[in-house]
Amino acid sequence: MENLNHYDYIYKINDWAEIRGLNRNDFLAMQLEKSREENSELTQAITKYELGNKEAIVEIKDAIGDVYVTLVVAFKLLKPIETVYYTFRSTVLWHFKDELETSWICFSELLRTTDARFYKTFISEEKIDVELFKMLVTYINLLDVVAKKYDLELVDCVDYAYNQIKNRTGKMIDGSFVKDE
Repeated sequence: MENLNHYDYIYKINDWAEIRGLNRNDFLAMQLEKSREENSELTQAITKYELGNKEAIVEIKDAIGDVYVTLVVAFKLLKPIETVYYTFRSTVLWHFKDELETSWICFSELLRTTDARFYKTFISEEKIDVELFKMLVTYINLLDVVAKKYDLELVDCVDYAYNQIKNRTGKMIDGSFVKDE
């Protein structure tokens, strides 16, 4: 995405979530569960790709973007949209330049562990801003590193996922958006 950054989608994602009724603070736990679900889809797509299904690259791209969307929506349930935008915009990506030698199994484990820590930090009764920020920075950077491992760009993943969901219809059921088939 020439001239765009991942954070250029924050307001669009927020608008999408508000239109679908995902902006209620009591939906935080369900949003965090959605993040876990999307994270699991990402690790499954990585596994399929690494086991020889090179077409799973599209699933990796979509899942990276979907996880990013869940991070935006979850953080928005805790903070004003301006804080969400500023936090994502101020996140400095690590931008590894060298060949990423980390095994895909390690990436899958890091994704699972990071999501579990993200969940614990965000669901905690004592939400400490610096801890929330650190978790977001870590998670965003992990998504960026995984994208680069598969010759993708984070912004392209976010764009792809957003374009998949932006016109999606559905309804809220038990605090979770269920898309129409």
